[in-house]
Amino acid sequence: MWFDEDMRKKKHTCVWAGIDNCPVCTPSIPSKPAGNEARGDIRKIGFRGWHRVQKRMFEISGVSFERHFVIEKSGSKWDWHDEVIAVMEYSGFQGKNGRKTVGIYEGDIIRIQYEDGPAVGDVEFCDGFFGFNVREEALRHPKYFSPFHEQDRPEVIGNIYENPNLLN
Repeated sequence: MWFDEDMRKKKHTCVWAGIDNCPVCTPSIPSKPAGNEARGDIRKIGFRGWHRVQKRMFEISGVSFERHFVIEKSGSKWDWHDEVIAVMEYSGFQGKNGRKTVGIYEGDIIRIQYEDGPAVGDVEFCDGFFGFNVREEALRHPKYFSPFHEQDRPEVIGNIYENPNLLN
């Protein structure tokens, strides 16, 4: 992740969850992961954004929780406090989209095939973990919230911004 020079000088909310070498707290990013990340105890942190006016998804390469802005990979800076940008966190899980393996983010719509049939829902972070709001075909509102795992082989079939009809 990339952060601007001003953020190095100010107190901020560290997105690196206590790792000693946060790119904002320290002047350079190490080439090797440190601490728990090297052992695999901490999931990869990532974000993407949805621009509600331009109706497009974009990759986020930097974020400031203190100042409420994100940096798009192209270099554009967006304030998410004004409701134009929706920020979605990477869940740390991978899923399939056709033949391609993709990261699963908040707001994605996933389908999991269980023994008693498929379950479809939108991914959300709730009570300290990622799960999805399972819906029945006839219901617009979630039936229940359920955690999921990569072993469930989730299939990413869309997201709540570009494909809201998949939840109807």
